[in-house]
Amino acid sequence: MSLIVRVYRARVRPGREADYVALLEGQVLPAAHTTDGLAAFHIARRLDGPTTEFLIITVWRDRAAVEAVAGRDWHQPIFFTGEETLIEGFSIEHFEAIGTSAPGSG
Repeated sequence: MSLIVRVYRARVRPGREADYVALLEGQVLPAAHTTDGLAAFHIARRLDGPTTEFLIITVWRDRAAVEAVAGRDWHQPIFFTGEETLIEGFSIEHFEAIGTSAPGSG
């Protein structure tokens, strides 16, 4: 079985960035700490360009772990309470991990 990398890109409505960060910190991060099958979780905001663009990159043990959380239609995003009112667009992609490495691991 291969790890699944899930890349969710959200475009937040202008002026709602602070609200989105609060949602991420208050709902998304705590949920990530208790999600079975979730191997890694990263949230990022665009460094250059529009600051309304966010990435949530998750790495899952396998497809079954993604389906256990996202359901049978696992290619759709998992929206948290209030999230849909803060974003004006999104995309989601899935990748099969080819290899992994941690800094200093050789």
